[in-house]
Amino acid sequence: MRNLLFLLIAMPLIVPLGTEAQDLIAFNQDRLAINVTGMYVLGGWAAGNIAFSG
Repeated sequence: MRNLLFLLIAMPLIVPLGTEAQDLIAFNQDRLAINVTGMYVLGGWAAGNIAFSG
């Protein structure tokens, strides 16, 4: 009975951890995609500065 009570209390706390990990993975993938796009923009800007500055 004591184990059942523990499981009933602990399960709502443990189950959301799996969904948070998936949300974190999706967040990191979006963050990295934005980072890569930003690096392309900055690289293009640098190349333009080098090409047009003389």
